[in-house]
Amino acid sequence: MLGENQYLLEGARDGVTAIVFLLASQVLALKMAPSAALPALILYHGAVAFFPLTMILRMLLRPQPDPETPIDTNGMTPEQVFWAAWKLNALLMTAMWFLCAMNVSDKPSNVSPSSTSQQ
Repeated sequence: MLGENQYLLEGARDGVTAIVFLLASQVLALKMAPSAALPALILYHGAVAFFPLTMILRMLLRPQPDPETPIDTNGMTPEQVFWAAWKLNALLMTAMWFLCAMNVSDKPSNVSPSSTSQQ
C-alpha cells in the first residue's frame, strides 16, 4: 500500500517526466525539422503556464486504489504477470516495427524533384 505522500510523489514524477519528454521532443524537432519546433518564447510561456497545472491535475485525478482491496491477478504468480506484460510489450514493438516498415518507400515517384535534379 502506498502512503499518501508516496502517491503524491508518483504524480509529481509523472509531471516531471512529461516536462522532460516535451523538451526532448522539441530538441529533436529543432535538430530534424526546425520549422516544426515551437519558438522558444511560446514554448517557455506554455510550459510555465501549463505544466504546474498538469502535475496538479495528474495528482488529483489519478484514481486512488482502495487500500482494503487486494490486487486480483487471477491466480497468477508475479513472474507470470511479468511475462504476460513482456509479451504485450513485444507485440507492441512488433506492431510499431511493421508500421514503420509500411511507411518506407523506394518508388521513384516519391523522390522530391530537388534531389533528382542534382544527379
